[in-house]
Amino acid sequence: LTPKPSETSKLAGRGVSVFDLHKQPSVDIVFEFAPQEGNDAWPSERPTISAHRYVTGHGGSSGGVESTLTNRGDKPVNVTYLDVLPWYLRVYSHTLEIQTQAADGSWALLRPTSVAFTPAIDRERPSSLELALVLPPSSRTTLRYSFDKGFLKYTEHPPDANRGFNIGPAIVSYQHDALSGELPLHCAIEQALAGPSECIVRTYTELFLASLPTPDFSMPYNVITFTCTILALFFGRIFNLLTRDFAVLKPFEA
Repeated sequence: LTPKPSETSKLAGRGVSVFDLHKQPSVDIVFEFAPQEGNDAWPSERPTISAHRYVTGHGGSSGGVESTLTNRGDKPVNVTYLDVLPWYLRVYSHTLEIQTQAADGSWALLRPTSVAFTPAIDRERPSSLELALVLPPSSRTTLRYSFDKGFLKYTEHPPDANRGFNIGPAIVSYQHDALSGELPLHCAIEQALAGPSECIVRTYTELFLASLPTPDFSMPYNVITFTCTILALFFGRIFNLLTRDFAVLKPFEA
């Protein structure tokens, strides 16, 4: 570490470096890791609960979400799955399908303990889907649900509308007490400051891009140029007729 910390201590079996910001109001901390022999990557343990989310479907009218929750532990875990989608992705709750794959490769339907679904209101509030699930040990659970894509006004699109809209991640929460393993650092800090309490671990899935139907943004320019051309031709002819002085010319006498 650069610069050196004000003090070092132990917390839940981990080394903790403390920087006193009263003595060092402006600190730029630099971390330097020595490479491992024969491998530059540091080894890391896979989490007991992991979550991934993907967007499915194609076209500009509909799509779907597929989330995968993996429990690598040897006992069931109670988790809460929360997904909040914007109003222009209209989720259909009746399309929700939950399947779990056991360690032997067999698939079975999984019934959630509770379901809380709030439908969206256009341009007022997003839709939210909250599920309470019990993940079996050594299993992989898949959630699927479909949505329709809404139509936005041309003024509601961002400058890079063809890129798509960033949709925030889903959140998977569970109590660490139900797992065997080392206490997470943020829980250790909370318990050290506020005393013993429940350790809630939150896992976030990936973002995904939602491609919505986009209008032809060049059409206003085409309409303006076409209309201005017609008006210019019309105005030029009328202006000539109104301002031109007509006179009768007599025959030229030699």
